[in-house]
Amino acid sequence: MKNLHIDIRVEDQINTTPLINFDGTTGICEISGESYMDNTFEFFDPIFRWLMDYAEDVSRSLKFICKLDYYNTGTSGCLYTIMETLKDFETRGGKVDIEWYYNKDDVDMEEDIQDVIHETGVKIRMITY
Repeated sequence: MKNLHIDIRVEDQINTTPLINFDGTTGICEISGESYMDNTFEFFDPIFRWLMDYAEDVSRSLKFICKLDYYNTGTSGCLYTIMETLKDFETRGGKVDIEWYYNKDDVDMEEDIQDVIHETGVKIRMITY
């Protein structure tokens, strides 16, 4: 399985798109930075496709690490889709480990993570910094 690396650093979108590092060999997938671009669903489409391809083989394990400092509503919807994909993978026998890092003073982010847990049924290790 190929790796997926997305790092868009163009002048008009500096810091609006997250850094994506998904390793097809180790199963370690990290998203970090900020995500508030206008074309959210277009940006996340290759991520969804990569995860669906990876999840075809349930003998694999996947570690998803979320280190987003800020994200918009569109990204929130995409994160739900990712979590639902991971939950489906786990239900079919795949091993999933999710770590979500957030600022200890960011009550809104903490509530968002708890909503994701409640709505999708995934287990998320919430880690403050």
